[in-house]
Amino acid sequence: MFPINFILNFFYSLIFLFLIILIIYTEIPQTKAATIANSIPVNCKEISKANTKFNQRFLEFMKTWQIPGASIAVMQDNKMLLSCGYGWANLEKRQPMQADFLFRLGSISKTITAITILTLIEQNKLTLDDKVFIILSDLNPLNKSKPNPDIYKITIRNLLQMSSGWYTDRPQDYDPMFGPWSKEMLKQLNYQAPPDCETAARLMMSMPLQFSPGTKFSYSNFNYCLLGLIINKIIKQNGAAGYEIFIKQNLLSPLGINDMQLGSTRIEDKAAKEVTYYAEDKDGKLDGLPYGTTDILRKNYSDGGWISSSRDLAKILQALYNDQILNPTIKKIMLEKPRYTNKKSGYPAMGWDEVNFINGKRYISKIGSFTGTKTFILQSNNGISYAVLFNIKPPHGDQFIKQLREMLGLIKIRIPNQKPTLQSFSN
Repeated sequence: MFPINFILNFFYSLIFLFLIILIIYTEIPQTKAATIANSIPVNCKEISKANTKFNQRFLEFMKTWQIPGASIAVMQDNKMLLSCGYGWANLEKRQPMQADFLFRLGSISKTITAITILTLIEQNKLTLDDKVFIILSDLNPLNKSKPNPDIYKITIRNLLQMSSGWYTDRPQDYDPMFGPWSKEMLKQLNYQAPPDCETAARLMMSMPLQFSPGTKFSYSNFNYCLLGLIINKIIKQNGAAGYEIFIKQNLLSPLGINDMQLGSTRIEDKAAKEVTYYAEDKDGKLDGLPYGTTDILRKNYSDGGWISSSRDLAKILQALYNDQILNPTIKKIMLEKPRYTNKKSGYPAMGWDEVNFINGKRYISKIGSFTGTKTFILQSNNGISYAVLFNIKPPHGDQFIKQLREMLGLIKIRIPNQKPTLQSFSN
């Protein structure tokens, strides 16, 4: 047997060691994950009693994915059914998220650009079959290169449907807007990357096409960069500012949307009510993103530059459904199946990632992504519009969006003269 003094000394040593560890631990700053795991504030402008349980489930979802802050808006029949801010707009300052705070939209900006182009077509200022580089006839290739004659086959329809002929979404390809850039590209750009939209267009004019325009899909930021240049050419404006002013005056202001605007990666240009963005450690970084000095967002104004609240996004979706923007004929064209695919469901459309048919209902959706943000919009053919924004880009994007869709399916929607029902977005 051990002497009693030995046992007591051993016991006291353990207590002392425990206290030392506790003191050291409490002196270590909390990690982002630990901060998020604490109590999460919820601020709702509108929410029905039927959806209070959804809030609890969504907070668990945020904790699982270590999300600092989020905003959700759901509309039907021009009424806001749910509008809430969750978590933190700024972790360091402990600033709670509000329902009307602004987030970078990433590629949901492409939906705004597609709507604008289709509006110009509706006004007979363009046609879907107009040749892109005939419209942009004042552009010349960089460094006195000769233009590739095949680019003159590319139409506005091809750009909207991301079938221009350039591959930009495979590992071996180059995205002229966001990189990586080949040695040849960097040399032509005089090593000034990322380029603005016009410079990227001049760069690509001499590049070979990998497939005939209109025959294949290849996700492309550059296609929507070109659409931005076309908008400016038709409205006789230049750059991000001209594009932004036109859309504010002709699309947003008539809908009562005043806060939506082009964003910036420059911290000093952060908009009023704009959230703070947080990058995952594994998230690829360019120029110190999510904040940097190259202003890559404004250079990508028409394919990824907008910032908005979830409330304003939901208003745009409702206006689209109610034919306040785009007439039924043009909207049908927007959502029709491209000629290059045989898919009956899950096909891309103009400004949308997917048109899905589930249990007899049509759903259209679009995902946006940038360092420090993830965004998602969804609309069913009975007019229910969803907009969800996050101030971090979680890993495992496909799995995250799948779980998010399942979460949104828990929101109870009130159908006139009926009890609240649940939507299902599962394939």
